[in-house]
Amino acid sequence: MNKEVEQKPPPWTDDPILQKFKFCQVFREDDRTTRWFRTHIRDPYRDDPEVLMATVIFRWFNYIETGRT
Repeated sequence: MNKEVEQKPPPWTDDPILQKFKFCQVFREDDRTTRWFRTHIRDPYRDDPEVLMATVIFRWFNYIETGRT
């Protein structure tokens, strides 16, 4: 919440382990890239048959800037 919603500067926690090391999201649906893909590609083009290929290609690169082009 502090990092992404309120956009506060680091540190976002008092825990020294969480400050020092990076961790990935446990659920893929919650990671930043998947949230962007869901909002801009997957949901708006849900009924388009080409969304499957767009998903495969996007996941190959898995980079938001590539998805924007």
